[in-house]
Amino acid sequence: MRPFYQISTFIYVIIIVSLIAVPIFLVNDQHIQTQQNAPKNELTQTDPDEAYLVGVVAAEMPAVFEIEALRAQAVAARSYAAYIKSHNNGIISASHKNAQEYRPIESHRDEWGSNYDTFKHKITDAVRSTARNVITFNGNIILAAYFSSSAGNTETAKDVWGESIPYLISVPSPWDRTVDHHANEYKTISLNELRKSLQLKKAIPVWSVYPSGITSGGNVKDITVGPLKIKATDFRRKLNLYSTAISIQYDSRSIKIHTRGNGHGVGMSQWGAQALALKGWKWQDIIHHYYTNVKIESVS
Repeated sequence: MRPFYQISTFIYVIIIVSLIAVPIFLVNDQHIQTQQNAPKNELTQTDPDEAYLVGVVAAEMPAVFEIEALRAQAVAARSYAAYIKSHNNGIISASHKNAQEYRPIESHRDEWGSNYDTFKHKITDAVRSTARNVITFNGNIILAAYFSSSAGNTETAKDVWGESIPYLISVPSPWDRTVDHHANEYKTISLNELRKSLQLKKAIPVWSVYPSGITSGGNVKDITVGPLKIKATDFRRKLNLYSTAISIQYDSRSIKIHTRGNGHGVGMSQWGAQALALKGWKWQDIIHHYYTNVKIESVS
């Protein structure tokens, strides 16, 4: 999620609703559309209503998660949507990158099977029980970024997006690894693949690819690739890696990349929220842990 960096007061805004089967709605500050250039197969309607937030929570967080984690997700999603829409004349749009996903709750029927009614009720409760609650900093709704899981600490916004955001700073999240057992990625990439992915003009020796520098959250800051130094965030994007918690090994023809955690690392860790909920934390405590010096306020 790359942010907009200022915020006005909360307003009721508009979402774009796709008419295709099982649509997916994503909030993306890089691919915002205006009403004038929205695709013809989309229409606009008022938001944020309950059905929209239920669809976001269902798409963004596993329904099997603890109710307090789902409540924290509902408040983060409500805040994130309000922030983004207030910076785009009340419009959000469909896209496919770095965004907040929406799917109608009914689209999960096959996926959830016999648990459909139970999960629908659970997620609806998470949204209703936190209704009108948003996260604020100095009286303004925040960019409530979130991601899947960390490698032990969250990241500071400045290290990832290059802009300081006072409530998005690195905080410990060591419990992620105790609940998320799938956030380890191992990828082998040939030198030829690496050269194409990074658009290198010349071949490089395999030993010239290595991490360089550490962020405040403990992830890799840059990757040295021959004579170049590439931001780890760009390296991750171009190679489609899980995270920037990167370690590299190599043989004569390829590099072997191991990443820990999943996502950009800024804001609330979703698996961290689950771990804290399992420890008995309430959703308010989870919010206050991951977003520094914020308040939770109710809007009309």
